[in-house]
Amino acid sequence: MTIDNQQFIVADHNDNINGLKESGFTYVDIVYTFTKDNPTLRFDNLFFEKFYFYDIKVAIVSPHTGGIKIELWDPENDLYQLSNEENITQEDYRIIPFGTALSGNHSIKFHVFPTVNLNVHIIIEQTTKCLYDSIESNADIVYYNVSKFFDGDFLVVEPVFKTDKFYRFYFQRVSPISIKLSNRVILDHYILDTQEILFEIYRNVSLGYKSYNFGTAIEGLHTINITIFCDVSSVNIAFIIIEKESIGDITEPLPPDPALSDTNITDQTQSGVRYYIPKEWTIGVIIFAGVGVGIPVILIVYRRKKNSMKL
Repeated sequence: MTIDNQQFIVADHNDNINGLKESGFTYVDIVYTFTKDNPTLRFDNLFFEKFYFYDIKVAIVSPHTGGIKIELWDPENDLYQLSNEENITQEDYRIIPFGTALSGNHSIKFHVFPTVNLNVHIIIEQTTKCLYDSIESNADIVYYNVSKFFDGDFLVVEPVFKTDKFYRFYFQRVSPISIKLSNRVILDHYILDTQEILFEIYRNVSLGYKSYNFGTAIEGLHTINITIFCDVSSVNIAFIIIEKESIGDITEPLPPDPALSDTNITDQTQSGVRYYIPKEWTIGVIIFAGVGVGIPVILIVYRRKKNSMKL
């Protein structure tokens, strides 16, 4: 069917049309010919489950080079501009993972910028559960969700924490952002304990992936606040709290969790340490260094003079 001079393929998730499969985790697996007259392909009614990553894989399989723009609409018709892949060469597979915050029908559009007609291999498949499949398998999960945030949106969670326990918090942005757009995603996050004591955890921090341990003092209801600021229309954020060991049982520092690596969903913040030395210390260091260098020089000169006097 043709709409506004652009070619669309409509497929229900229960049908086996154009490579769309009912069984397994692969929804789409086709090779499609994009032409200068018909550079667009769209899949509607792709039923995605909440919480999961769906990998969108694209590669040019004819001997050409081109660029592909990928957009997605969720069940509430909110747009995610996922990617602008450039300079794709033959069999150069690009993988764009999208984490779902809603169950329901999603639409994905591919727009190719061809100078010649070319064939593109497209795969859409369900993979892992966002964040959930990355933590230890026997974890005692207190809270888990993948939520959609608009700019300035906040989420409030109120779990009951035990006394003298470590709780591990995980955050990950699971929706990619096209390189053509600003990928500024900012996290503000605080905890209010049962005595209404405020613990500020993150303020104006760039969010890709973050995790930390929080040790409790008193049992009771804790208020968890997460606020997201972004320059795009919406982002999906995965959030997990798990219960760890009792603080009294810890004899060694908790090992840090490995940071999740993802070429498409990344944290732009750079870690570093700034060292500050007072002015008086600086002067002392210079004097000490001067003495350390000067004494050997004086000894050498003295010995040379003594030897010359003997001659």
